[in-house]
Amino acid sequence: MKIIDSKVKEIFLGKYSSLKVMLIFLSITAFFRILIQALGLVELSGDEAQYWDWSRRMDWCFYSKPPGVAALIYAGTHIFGNNELGVRFMAIVCSFIASIAMYLLGKEMYNERTGCIAAVLFQVVPAFGLYGIGMTPDSPLIMFWCWSLLFFYQAVEKGRKRYWAGLTVSIGLAMLCKYAIVFFIVPAFLYMFFSENGRKALRGPWPYISILSSFVFFIPVIYWNSQNNWVTFRHDLGHTNIAEGVSFSFGYLISFLGGQLMIVTPVTAVLIVVLLIIKRKSYSLGFWFCIPILICFLIKSIQGKVQPNWVATAWIAGIVPMADYFVSGYLELDVKNRWRNLSRSAVSIPAVIMIILHMPFLVELVPWPNDLNPVRKLTGWRQLASAADAKRAEMESPFFVLTDYYMVTAEMAFYCEGNPEVYYINTGNTRMNQYDLWQDLNEKKGENAIFIPRKGIKDIVYELFDRVEVEDCPITDIYGRAIQTYKICKCYGFKGIESHGNDRY
Repeated sequence: MKIIDSKVKEIFLGKYSSLKVMLIFLSITAFFRILIQALGLVELSGDEAQYWDWSRRMDWCFYSKPPGVAALIYAGTHIFGNNELGVRFMAIVCSFIASIAMYLLGKEMYNERTGCIAAVLFQVVPAFGLYGIGMTPDSPLIMFWCWSLLFFYQAVEKGRKRYWAGLTVSIGLAMLCKYAIVFFIVPAFLYMFFSENGRKALRGPWPYISILSSFVFFIPVIYWNSQNNWVTFRHDLGHTNIAEGVSFSFGYLISFLGGQLMIVTPVTAVLIVVLLIIKRKSYSLGFWFCIPILICFLIKSIQGKVQPNWVATAWIAGIVPMADYFVSGYLELDVKNRWRNLSRSAVSIPAVIMIILHMPFLVELVPWPNDLNPVRKLTGWRQLASAADAKRAEMESPFFVLTDYYMVTAEMAFYCEGNPEVYYINTGNTRMNQYDLWQDLNEKKGENAIFIPRKGIKDIVYELFDRVEVEDCPITDIYGRAIQTYKICKCYGFKGIESHGNDRY
């Protein structure tokens, strides 16, 4: 361990330039991610495929999300084509730019060395590093959150008024990516209320002008929703579980805590929380932008399910304090062994996890319990689409591809030859999705179809067609081991379906 400590000090405190080390690390990481995507080693998740399908029909908003993620995918696919690299390229860019913001924030708050380590730590912690691999609305949200922290600190603590404009644009653009940016606003005012420079800023007009002006960016989203029965807001309100009433769920609470420990890693999460609480005066920015958000979602988890990624932005503010502690408490000071070991674990454990997650062939070798394998849901779509293409070749025209789950719909649209429009049918009591807004299945009345159910084939499918032929399609992992078996149905003579409203959002 002493050898490791001396090497770390040599890199960050010795003859090497911390900035040069950071830039080399970020460049190698970005290059490796580009290589993974270019080789098609990791197939798209259902959500990614759905956002890609959105990008083919750009609009001011979509059923569950603003247009930001679709716009970024649109840009990437128009550079690299409809492939994994095209879909995920802008996620790699967002991750790189977010690390630059962490560097600048650490440099402004402490010193250049802290900034460099913060930029590296940002890529190491799974809660952030993973969004440099996959393309979701969280990728640009996290990037804009990082820059918003930088602009906010510059405006409040340095008194540089021009940064209020930067904060306006950053929050405004984040609103076009994911609505979770609103959780930035309350901690910002809490921080200002409890800090001397913040109270001085509150006595002026700029904080209010900046926040209110950012909502101008949101006007297109509001307009689109006004034309579409406010479905996006109905969908998000559904996550609050208000309709079910107030209740206590111990299982959801444990799930929330476990999810956070999983995406941050236990030692890192404990180190960040302990640092921010014990040294909350020194790390007040980190404290107010982390702890209140964690408490808010902790309370929410008692009443309903909280997805791990919903809270990811809370941990961003802990990265710079962790980097400062690593510099002043680990590299430069002779801290006690237990804190030194904690620091080593807080960096080495997530680093090893991220290295493994960047290598899907290693991930598949890990004996994951139950369905926790992170690449399992990213495997087999190409095989399924190839089987569907083979069945399509046997069908009489005209015909179409049909599924009963929106993620399978999007995956087939992406991986089937020619990127066809794939249709979705609600065969049960499932919530609305974007395809309900786009498609009218009765346009396909009289045609044949390739139907791919998510699970079993429900009776309604046999009722909607004159004849249905079912075949199995086994899916394997990269080592040829069986994962699951899908059904592929050749369906003849679609009779049409009675239109019905869906009140589940």
